Amino acid sequence: MKSSPVIYAIVCALMLFALGCDFMESTTVIGDFKITFEPQGGDIGTKDTIVKRGDTIDLPFTSREGYSFDGWNNHPTIEDSARQIGDMYIVSRNGITLYAHWTGDFTVKFDPRRGDMRSEDRSITVARRGAITLPEVNRLGFWFEGWHSHPVDRDLYGETGDEYDVMEDGITMYAHWKSILHMDEGDSVINGIVCVFVEAGTFTMGSPKDEKGRGFDEDQRTVTLTENFWISKYPITNRQLGRDVPQNELDHPAVNITWESANSFAQSKGGLLPTEAQWEFAARGGKEADREYTVYSGGNILADVGWYLGNSDGGTQKAGAKLPNKLGIYDMTGNVKELCRDWYGIPTGEPLQDPKGPESGIWRIYRSCSFEDEAADCRVADRPLILPNAMRRDMGFRVVFIDH
Repeated sequence: MKSSPVIYAIVCALMLFALGCDFMESTTVIGDFKITFEPQGGDIGTKDTIVKRGDTIDLPFTSREGYSFDGWNNHPTIEDSARQIGDMYIVSRNGITLYAHWTGDFTVKFDPRRGDMRSEDRSITVARRGAITLPEVNRLGFWFEGWHSHPVDRDLYGETGDEYDVMEDGITMYAHWKSILHMDEGDSVINGIVCVFVEAGTFTMGSPKDEKGRGFDEDQRTVTLTENFWISKYPITNRQLGRDVPQNELDHPAVNITWESANSFAQSKGGLLPTEAQWEFAARGGKEADREYTVYSGGNILADVGWYLGNSDGGTQKAGAKLPNKLGIYDMTGNVKELCRDWYGIPTGEPLQDPKGPESGIWRIYRSCSFEDEAADCRVADRPLILPNAMRRDMGFRVVFIDH
C-alpha cells in the first residue's frame, strides 16, 4: 500500500517535533549554569564561574585589607548562610550570586610606658572577637605589673602571655611598673647596678660562742676595713645577666653561676666580688655593726628579712621584696647564697686589716642562705664552701666597687 504524500509529510513533521523536544530537554539538563561571587570591596581572582547543574565547587578565596572575612551569603547585607572559603557548594540553579560579608579588623595598641618591646608588638590587628596573646615588655630595674586600661589607674587586662579576647576597636593597654631599683638618698648607680655606700670602719667579725648553730671556724675577731666601698643593693638579677628566663623571673636573683663566671661579670662592670670581710661588714650594717648584734642581716626575725625554706615556696623570689638591713641593702639573708672573693681559711682570732683570705686554696667562700635552707643555716656568720667551677641552683652573687 502506497503512503499518501500528505500523510508522509505529517509523520515526518511529528518525528522532527519529537526530536526537537528531546534535544531541547537534553540542552536544559546539561546546559551550563553561572554562579557569580560578589566580593563587595574585596579582591578575588574570578567573579563568574561556569559549571554544570549539580556540580560541586569550592567557595573561592577573597581578601580585603583591614577587614576579616565573615562568609559568602545569599544577600548583600543580610547574613543568611556565612559559608566559608573552601566550603563545598552544590550548584542547584542558574544565575546564583553569593556576596562576601566583611568585618573591620580591630586594632589594639600597647604603650610600654618607657619599657622596651618589639616595634611590631606595639600595635596588633585582629579580627573582631579574635584573641591575642599579650606581648612581652621589659624595663631595666623594674617589675612588670601587667597591662592596664589606664596609664596610672590600675585596671588589669592581663599579664605577658595571657590570652585576651578583643571585643572592641581602638583599645590601648598601658604597662605598669614597680621599681626594683628603689634608690634611697645616698645610693648610686654604677654601670647599671644600684649600689649602697659603705663607709670604712672596724667591726667584730664572726659569731659569739653561745650562738645556736655556730661553726668551729667562726671565732670572733676585730677587723678593720680601710677603704670605703659600694655594694650592690640587690643580688645580681637574671635581667642584669641577660638570662633567657620567663618574664616573671627576670628580676629574681641569677643562680646556677660559677665563681669564675660571677667574678668575670663583676670585673666587666669595673667591680669585684666582695671579700668575706666586706660582705659581713655590709650585712651587719657597716660602722653600726657592733651597736646591735643580730643573727640575720636586718634583724632577728628571719621571715621579715629573708626568703628561706619556710616561706619561699621552693624557689627564688623577686629581689628586694623583704625588709632591708640597716644600710638599705636587700636579700643579704636568704633568697640566694652569695659568692665571695676569698679562698677558704680558718681565722686565728687575731685582729686583721683588710683581710682577703689565703693566697690560694681549693674552696671558695660563700655567704648567706637560700630559698631551700633551714633557718639554722641563715646566720650572717655562717661560712659555707664551694668549688670555683661548681654551680648550684640557689647560688648567686653581688658586686662591690672600691670608692677611690
